[in-house]
Amino acid sequence: MNLKWLRLVEQFAPLILAATPLAPIVPFVIVGISTAEKIKGATGAEKLALATQIVNAGVAATNAQAGTEKINPTLVNQAVTYGINAVVSSVNLVHSFQTDPAAPATQTPTK
Repeated sequence: MNLKWLRLVEQFAPLILAATPLAPIVPFVIVGISTAEKIKGATGAEKLALATQIVNAGVAATNAQAGTEKINPTLVNQAVTYGINAVVSSVNLVHSFQTDPAAPATQTPTK
């Protein structure tokens, strides 16, 4: 994913999360995605695993600092996994149509 598309992912993910109770994890999601995308040769699953690990570490630190579970780690893990996949798939789909305008509407997004 080139930097232009990474910037789109970084912009969409926080906007989506900001409208939910998970808004406090937005900075962790941005760092997770950005860090994962810098790993050359990593698969999408490997990048997602790293991004999720970074977010989970941020949630654990936030909860530890609060002295209580302010953010549900299970909910965060599910939401981040789904959210990152949805945003990356959407950006990849748009990118695939920009690189091949004649592509059929049913084209599968590239990763």
